[in-house]
This record gives sequence, C-alpha cells and structure tokens, in this order.
Amino acid sequence: MQTVNNLNIMRYLTFEISRTCDMSHIHDMCPVSHPERYKFGDTSNSLTDEIIINFWKWCRFNKAFRGIVMWSYYNEPTLVIDRIYGLMDVIKACDPDQPFRLLTNKPPTPEMKERFDLIKFTNYAKDPPMDERRKTVSGEGKPYSQVQRAGWCGRGFGWEVLIDNHGNWNLCCNDWRCEESVGNIFKDDWVRLLQKFESKARALRWDDEESYLRLPRLCRACMDFTPALHRSGGI
Repeated sequence: MQTVNNLNIMRYLTFEISRTCDMSHIHDMCPVSHPERYKFGDTSNSLTDEIIINFWKWCRFNKAFRGIVMWSYYNEPTLVIDRIYGLMDVIKACDPDQPFRLLTNKPPTPEMKERFDLIKFTNYAKDPPMDERRKTVSGEGKPYSQVQRAGWCGRGFGWEVLIDNHGNWNLCCNDWRCEESVGNIFKDDWVRLLQKFESKARALRWDDEESYLRLPRLCRACMDFTPALHRSGGI
C-alpha cells in the first residue's frame, strides 16, 4: 500500500462534540436516537478536549490538513457551545488562519456569526425532513442491472475526516453505526487509520458488476435508500 503523505486535499475535519440533540424526540428519521447508533464502534471513550486538539494538530501539522474544522454529525453542537469556543481559542492560538464551520438547529447569534467562518442553520420548522438514511441498516442495494453502470462516491477520500463522539473514524456521515469505521483514534495508530481510510475511500467506485458487488453493503444500501446522499457520478 502506498504511504499516505498528507491530508491537504481534505475539505473537512469533523468532530461530533457530543452525542445529544435537543430535537431528537421529534425527528424520527434522524439516526441520533436509533437503538443501533455506534453499534459496530468502540464506545468506551468520549471525545476529550485533549484528543480533539492533539488529533487536529496531527492532521494540520503532520499531514498538511488545510480544510475546515466542522462541529457536526448527529448532535446539536450549540448545547456545548462554550466548550467549542474554548477549543477554537486553543486551535486559533496554534494556527490563526484555521477556519471553522458550525451545523446547528439554532438561529445563529451575533457571537456565532463572529466566531464561525461558515454556519449552516437547519430550520426544521420550514426545511424538508431528513432523508431515509436510517433504512440503510439493512439491504444489499439494488441489483447491478438496476443501477448506474459505472460511478463513484464523492463522499470518499477528499471530502471529510469524520470522528464521532467516541473517537471512531467513520467512512462518511451515513456510517453512523460505524459499520465501515477504520478504527478509533483513542486506541489505534493514526497513520495506520489514515492509510486504511484512504484505501477504503478510494475503492468507492465501480465500472462493472464485479466491482459494484465489491462495494460495502452500506454503500449499496445508501444508493438504494438515499440516492441524493451518496453523490454518485460517472467515471
């Protein structure tokens, strides 16, 4: 396997700062309250400030990460906004040019607008409901005869390094059960995790039936249930 040199093409480094959401009780399509959340992951630890800072430093200074730090996944980050501000202060002290993005269900406050470079506010009172990603826990996807004959997933390498609240490095945002997780940043060697992630993510393409069937089960189910999420396209 070719050695991974850097993360300079990666768009986002995402941390799930907590595992709670104040709207979980009204969103039955959101994975945050699904009984199988983190099913295949390691849940023995939760993200600490120390490991967030150290992992960001490794990505930024050891692996040339130049993208955006994002507070997201299936939690509501503003429930711990003071903690996030503290982490951002430490990161900014190391790299004043590091940008940040927030995904939230709260209307942005003036301080949020000042502190974050990008904010995505999801207004659940007006925006359409979430897609069917909870259904991807089962199914093998459509037969090859019923899918696009060649394609690739833009959620692969180059899009996002996603670390969930327990430190599992997941394949993408739909990998909320950690089914395709490459490992855990608390326990595994980070270089090896990056190598595994690159190898797995770069394999998310197909050009015939054999390569389609080699895709992870999760990816084929994603194409079936959440066609807008997997971002497939021509080779």
